Amino acid sequence: GWLAYAAGYGEKKGHKIDLIDAVADDITIEQVLDRCQNFHAELLVVGTSTPSIFSDIEKSIFLKNSLHNSKIVLVGTHASSTADEILSEFDEIDFIARREFDKTITHLADVISTDEKYDEVDGLSWRSNNEIIHNKDRAYIQDLDQIPFASKLYKRFFNVENYFYAHVPYP
Repeated sequence: GWLAYAAGYGEKKGHKIDLIDAVADDITIEQVLDRCQNFHAELLVVGTSTPSIFSDIEKSIFLKNSLHNSKIVLVGTHASSTADEILSEFDEIDFIARREFDKTITHLADVISTDEKYDEVDGLSWRSNNEIIHNKDRAYIQDLDQIPFASKLYKRFFNVENYFYAHVPYP
């Protein structure tokens, strides 16, 4: 869901993207790894939630240790609100994009590809010399028309038959 908006915005700004919903597609972490290796992923954006946070982090660490040239950024309300704790406890997690992350992820991807400095990316928490740094919050997007329709990415990357919402008729 939410990752599709950020992915669409990144693609609109010139980045090559892939979008995986491993839970909905019922694929293993090894299959995700294979797809990331074939894609040559430099930045892995992992959506997190409170009920699955430790599993999300564990799988992120597995990917980070397997993809030596990739950076890991966590997104989601839980990661956003516990950035200090996560970055303090898990060295393998490179970044946390706080709050509304669509533009933050794209700016971070720009910085990674141009060797700019992370401190210029609003809304980003990260680590430098064992110190946790929280860049200033990114302003909320005022013109939501800047963000491409997620449904276009759903069509390209997801099997809509894997999604179910009990009180809404399918599809």
